[in-house]
Amino acid sequence: MNYIKEINAFYDWLETNGLSLSAIALWFALMHINNKAAWTDEFAVAVSVLCVKTGLSPRGVSSARNELAQKGRIKWRQRRGNQSALYSMVSLSAYVAYNHADSQADNTSKYQLSVMSADNRADNRADNRADNRADNRAALNKLNETDPNSSCNARVKQIQESLQTAGILVPSPTEIEKLDYWIQQGVDLETVLFAIEKAALANKRRVDYINGTLKNWYRAGIRTREQAEAETENFKILKGGLSDGPTNQPTGGNLGGNYKQLRVADTGKTVSFDRTKFEFPG
Repeated sequence: MNYIKEINAFYDWLETNGLSLSAIALWFALMHINNKAAWTDEFAVAVSVLCVKTGLSPRGVSSARNELAQKGRIKWRQRRGNQSALYSMVSLSAYVAYNHADSQADNTSKYQLSVMSADNRADNRADNRADNRADNRAALNKLNETDPNSSCNARVKQIQESLQTAGILVPSPTEIEKLDYWIQQGVDLETVLFAIEKAALANKRRVDYINGTLKNWYRAGIRTREQAEAETENFKILKGGLSDGPTNQPTGGNLGGNYKQLRVADTGKTVSFDRTKFEFPG
């Protein structure tokens, strides 16, 4: 197997096939273990190991394993006694390559037949292809409208890819759900991705740090990436050259006891902010 091709093929497969977060996490864990085992056809791994790598309970691993088997993504069999179960990964990239080759052979056959009766068959193929494209587009649109997992899977894919780029290679379903929670609260997906990028640049490759950043932004009314980027720039300015000014002294008549005034040293300007809305993750 080719690790990168399998991951890309898996993400493509997720676009039209629903799969729970637990099953997705288990698939990545099993792929990682199979890679370390030099892609053997069958490999053994204990449930306790899978619990550590996925963040799932033994019961969660069992449920996710059955889901993957039902969807045709893995094969597994139990062994007697205390022996670990045996697993084998079902290659998606090989399946895609086979379909591509089969499609090419089918197209070649159609071309040869078209030479025998060029006019009629060319017209028929053009009509059929147009109808098929229209039917496929309608079916895909209907799937996206009716499948509740479609948009969720798309978000999960982007969040997982971003976390992997940040160095968090196998995020648990619980960790992904923590970040997806803010999207459900009205925070843009791009804002979540920016928080992941920001954590990677700060060498804080932990989901709890990213979650803390999103919590601060949400409490401050930040929902879009543009707002988050502006807040980040303001914080850099404040952090780079601040000196404490007088507290509880309103300059516009509306500042109360929860506010603190800060003076930017190199400009002499004073900035006021609400201390109760900011927590700085460690």
